[in-house]
Amino acid sequence: MQVTRFICGGFALGIRFNHTMVDSYGIMQFVNAITEFVKGACAPSISPVWQREQHFNARSPPRITCTHNEYEQIPQNKSSSDNVDSGKMIRTTIFFSPQDIQALRNHMSSLGNFGRCSRFDLIAAYLWKCRTIALNPADPNEVVRLSAVTNARGKPGLNIPTGYYGNGFTSPVALSTARIMCTSPLS
Repeated sequence: MQVTRFICGGFALGIRFNHTMVDSYGIMQFVNAITEFVKGACAPSISPVWQREQHFNARSPPRITCTHNEYEQIPQNKSSSDNVDSGKMIRTTIFFSPQDIQALRNHMSSLGNFGRCSRFDLIAAYLWKCRTIALNPADPNEVVRLSAVTNARGKPGLNIPTGYYGNGFTSPVALSTARIMCTSPLS
């Protein structure tokens, strides 16, 4: 950590951290604790907790309870993304307004059998489907994946303490075939 004080009275704070020890949520807890000390607190309002071995030990003996697709090797065979001319691909940022979200929800409801879901689930499913269709996979049985970093803090059954500053995230993977993604309704 480095603090640079400027003549005008302002300052800049630079932080470098090793992601094997802490995630962004944990580092912000650390920065907030420092801020509280600077303001005169004798202790941080959220006490830091490490105790990783108490919260994240593997079962003994190990027991596999589900498939962890996030750790599977992706086959190196030709995939649909290999068929796309990278010169024609564009990178862009897409903003979904509340009206866009409502339009997607209305569209899904009109198809029937659509329950409530989060905005993230709705947009992720929509973009996953659109991307798969755009790639136009030659093999309809090609497995397509969606992975997103997910905060594990506050999830039922995990009991991650409030002050835990280590890594508290996971990267689950959803799998489907190109055929299902391209032909099934989003719901």
